[in-house]
Amino acid sequence: MKKVVLLSIVAVYVPLISSCDRIFGRGGDDDEVLPATETALEGVDIHSLEDSACEQSGAVESTTKAYTWIWNGTESVKTQVDLAGSSGTDGEFMTAGVLGALRDLEAVYECEVVGGEGVCPESGTVKSNGTVMKLCRSDLSYSREALESQLLTTHYFVEKSKSLYEALPSAKSGLVKAILFIQPRVIKNYKKEDGTYARLMMTDNASFSFAKTEDGEEYGVFSSYPTSKKYYSQTPVHLWEVPFVMAHEYGHNIFEHHVGSVANSVGLRLIAGDGFKKSIMRTNMTELGSGLKTKTPLNIFSNLLEAETPAEKALGGINELYADLFSFYVNEGKSDLLKGVACLETSRDPKSDKTAAGTEKKWTTTVDDIFTGKTSASTSEDCSEPLYDDIHDVASVLGYVAAHLIDSSMPSATYKDKLNLLVQFADGIASHVSSSGTAVRVDSLFKVLVALVKQNRTTGSTATTAICQELAAQIPALTGSVSACL
Repeated sequence: MKKVVLLSIVAVYVPLISSCDRIFGRGGDDDEVLPATETALEGVDIHSLEDSACEQSGAVESTTKAYTWIWNGTESVKTQVDLAGSSGTDGEFMTAGVLGALRDLEAVYECEVVGGEGVCPESGTVKSNGTVMKLCRSDLSYSREALESQLLTTHYFVEKSKSLYEALPSAKSGLVKAILFIQPRVIKNYKKEDGTYARLMMTDNASFSFAKTEDGEEYGVFSSYPTSKKYYSQTPVHLWEVPFVMAHEYGHNIFEHHVGSVANSVGLRLIAGDGFKKSIMRTNMTELGSGLKTKTPLNIFSNLLEAETPAEKALGGINELYADLFSFYVNEGKSDLLKGVACLETSRDPKSDKTAAGTEKKWTTTVDDIFTGKTSASTSEDCSEPLYDDIHDVASVLGYVAAHLIDSSMPSATYKDKLNLLVQFADGIASHVSSSGTAVRVDSLFKVLVALVKQNRTTGSTATTAICQELAAQIPALTGSVSACL
């Protein structure tokens, strides 16, 4: 059995392993061997349908507007947004980039706790293939805690990210269609070393995964997990309501779209499983309404779960950095995008030059030694502080460095200009990976962005010198990236 974790997203999984499609983690069980994004079943708040009669009635035919619930840093506000949708032949709610959504999907993993760490099989057992979600109210208006609101809010953020990307000059055609998993029940039964069991469910998270049928059809899966009661009692926000969250997940989709096949061709993985031979979940669901009709079962692949080489870890870290930057500029680089969101509010905010504890965001030799495994990371139960051994710590530190470099070097650029720069960054990474293969590291990958900013900057010589001097102070361990600035 191999240490893996399914469809998750956070900065720290203590002491369990971390996952590349994981950006967030909050709440969790107090047991020292259990991860922050898994919660005992009795501590999970599972939402239900508000309009359960819709399952047996005719779905709304089409819509141009919908009501969502969006977190503004203080509270979630019911907000009407543009969302062009329609119902498929089986009633599933569809939008331009989303084929439909499933609720009540359930997968169970039989795991062990060995030496204080969770060890889970590579694939879980699917207990329920889920139910297609339909919407029947013509105004698409539901209460905040309704499952339908979670569906609509997730739809909106995915579609917003997709439409912004596709309008960019450097966008590439062929994006995979999306499927939404709304509150999937990912359950792990941990057998502890004393013979007792802990039964946990994935909570307080969101993720992007890759789905591929055995006959070659490909899809993107965006999952929005339940909220734990413990976390919600401390911070009254659901992650699916936070604009930064699903845009981050869509950023992973864009990175995979531009880099994935090139990375695979040189023996590097963005996706778990060697050549897609191993999946974290194999569902027998072969039909999702009229939008998705597959001849063979779907295999669900997470982003790379645990890097096996230094190059994969570096590429995974840049993947996380990319997703943060993509989300940041999709949301117009606004301040306080993560205000009020535990674990993320300061440490993952690209506008903040410090972590929650006030530590400056710098990629020093000490940080680099921890990330590359030359020295051991410290331990902490504070999910808002980077330990510098995880790929998400690349985003935590370099997210601010990159955003500050871009914004100061291109002061008159629009956020769409900056999004287009990120698409070019992804293409540059693909080119670098193609030529350098397993030799890629954080420095060489980040250097691609620095060189690209240099080509596009509009500052004078004096300002440019000051910007590059500041960059040198922020990333002293990344000497190649520093050299590319001037």
